[in-house]
Amino acid sequence: GDILAPYGATGLIALAFVHISDKALKRWLWISGAYVCLISLPLLAMSYVGGAPPTFENVPLYVNQMIIGFSSSILLTTASGVMAVFVPLTIIGMMLQRSGWIDHPADHLPQLRRVFISGMVVGVLSSLPVSLVALGAWHPSEMIHQVTIYSTLVGGMYAGLGYICGFALMAHRWSARGRHGVPGALAAVGERSLTSYLLQSIIMAPLLTVWGLGLGDGMGYLMAFVVAAGTWFVTILLAVLMDRNGIRGPFEVALRRLTYGRRT
Repeated sequence: GDILAPYGATGLIALAFVHISDKALKRWLWISGAYVCLISLPLLAMSYVGGAPPTFENVPLYVNQMIIGFSSSILLTTASGVMAVFVPLTIIGMMLQRSGWIDHPADHLPQLRRVFISGMVVGVLSSLPVSLVALGAWHPSEMIHQVTIYSTLVGGMYAGLGYICGFALMAHRWSARGRHGVPGALAAVGERSLTSYLLQSIIMAPLLTVWGLGLGDGMGYLMAFVVAAGTWFVTILLAVLMDRNGIRGPFEVALRRLTYGRRT
């Protein structure tokens, strides 16, 4: 049930937009954005309130998890392609790249700050209602609950754009430091982003799942934050150690080998 397969499917869809003009790209952004906001995200919001996934009786917990994970991965990948959930964000990424916001942030600082600050505000405000529901401080009807999830999903899309601009601002501020300290550590993670991302699952799954140590059962928000932050710091440490020893991320190596074949 990982998100990488839907990302891959979206990447294949995005190939159609790589060489079109800026005007056509903007037109497809409006079309895909309207489709996602009016059709895909409402369906997604309703599915979130639908309840827990099915379980199989008399089956070991690990096998049950594998069956559900495999089937949900196929379903999620197919659904994400049909609903085009990530397509508007991918198009925005292409537009940011073409505009030079990422490669030359010094030329776009006012715009980057504006989008970053507004993105963080929208992200917090749009997620506040669903946070109150999760904390048990608010008990709305099912329809209102779906609306709160919808607002979180829509706001999260804009917040994601804000995060991208925030990292561009951070790169500009820290450009003079080179690969030392925090910038160097983040660069090491970025160059091994796939490995670092998958490492989080490799660490968390045995710790939290019912077929592992089962620590996730009944875990509060504070402890969940501690586990998440600790896992992230472990991935940073491993990425820095690989960087200092000149070791590429193993999953980056595997992906490149699968993409381009063996080096001749």
